[in-house]
Amino acid sequence: MDLLWRGRLRHQSGADGKNAWLAGAVALYQFTEKLQFGGEVYLQTAEALGDKDAPGFNLGGSYGLAEDLNLLFSAGCGVANASQNNRFSGYLGLQVIY
Repeated sequence: MDLLWRGRLRHQSGADGKNAWLAGAVALYQFTEKLQFGGEVYLQTAEALGDKDAPGFNLGGSYGLAEDLNLLFSAGCGVANASQNNRFSGYLGLQVIY
């Protein structure tokens, strides 16, 4: 089974002594030699007093177009307080490996 797990944690000092954290976990699965797909769950704490935390998720992956060229894609949204933080986010990109 070609399953890859990753995690991340980031701290950011904010204004007026407000500290923000970002924590997330990612699981990726290699379906074929060219196609990788996965999901991420994360929580970003409020960056300013009065703001709300922003938990959310993303689904995405990559598709190998050539030995040194990949198509990257992702889409997701917040699961709480989305109207203030993240109604929708997504990207489509081209990765060139050299």
